[in-house]
Parts: sequence; C-alpha cells; structure tokens
Amino acid sequence: MPDVRRGRADDLSTVIALGGPSEEVPGWLDAGALRVAELDGRVVGFAVVEPTFFGHEFVVLVRVADDARRRGAARALLQAIDDDRATEKVFTSTNLSNAPMQEVLRQLGWESSGIVYGLDEGDPELFYRAPPGG
Repeated sequence: MPDVRRGRADDLSTVIALGGPSEEVPGWLDAGALRVAELDGRVVGFAVVEPTFFGHEFVVLVRVADDARRRGAARALLQAIDDDRATEKVFTSTNLSNAPMQEVLRQLGWESSGIVYGLDEGDPELFYRAPPGG
C-alpha cells in the first residue's frame, strides 16, 4: 500500500508532471491542500483537498501515474484525506465516464450525493460524500 503524506516543495515538479496545473500547484502547497502518495520511495500520485464546498472539504483532484494505476494510490490518498478530515463532511466528484474512480469511491464506502449536468458536455459530474465519521 502506498504511503501518503503532505506535499513538500520538492514535490512540485513531480506533481506538475503528473498533471497538476503549474499555476495552481504552488498555491495548493502553500495552503497545505496537497497530499502525495509514494510507492517504493517515488511520488506516484497526488490529491488536493480544499475546505471550499459549502463549508466542507472537497477533494478537487486525484491523479495517479499511468504506471502506478491499480496499485492503491488513489485509494490511499482518499482514505488519508478522510482519516485526517478537518470538517464534518468530505465530498468529491468525478465524471460518469470515470468508472475506475467510481469503483474506488464505492469500495471506500463513499455515498452518491447528486449529479450535475452540463459541466463537461455529455459527461455528467457525479458527486460523492465520504462515510460519516472519517
């Protein structure tokens, strides 16, 4: 299982290489919003959690390196965020087309909390809430 920790300045280039928007990553780092997953000493994924969703935390983004998929990085990131929650509720969303993320959320017990149409045309956004209690 991957190890999860808070992001550090030396993770910046790796997080950007994994798909983090270069203009936003420094701010996430400064705000303490960035978590990274390591496998065998290498950062293989990251997640961003912000307290911006109606007063609750929201997992804004989860990304995992192609060669590290199906090895538990997304699961470990989401579990660590839930375990370390700073608000009563934690939410996230994913596209209807993202079946792997939906499966991870289901396995972790996250509950469906709604659908928004029109964000990505033809690919509705599914919203989820972490199980109560963290």
